[in-house]
Amino acid sequence: MKKKEDIAINKEVTKRTEVNIRPGSLTIFADSMHLAIRSDNMYILSWVQDLPGDIKFEQSRIMVTGEHVKKIIDILCKSANYYPKQPKIDK
Repeated sequence: MKKKEDIAINKEVTKRTEVNIRPGSLTIFADSMHLAIRSDNMYILSWVQDLPGDIKFEQSRIMVTGEHVKKIIDILCKSANYYPKQPKIDK
């Protein structure tokens, strides 16, 4: 199934995108995201759910390039209207 959507970020439509929807895809709930960086500039993003008894359960995992992880982070920041400050680096 194909679906065309306008992506609204902070009430501003950024661009029209066509997304191929896979009906069998599951929607998951996650409390946190973990990120691991490989030596070949690939990033592993892992979504984790917190369960009672201090149990953490990985719900999903994807692997993306360094270029794409930056785009994903930009979209998350714009969508949440949250722009964290870069920490000071001690010299």
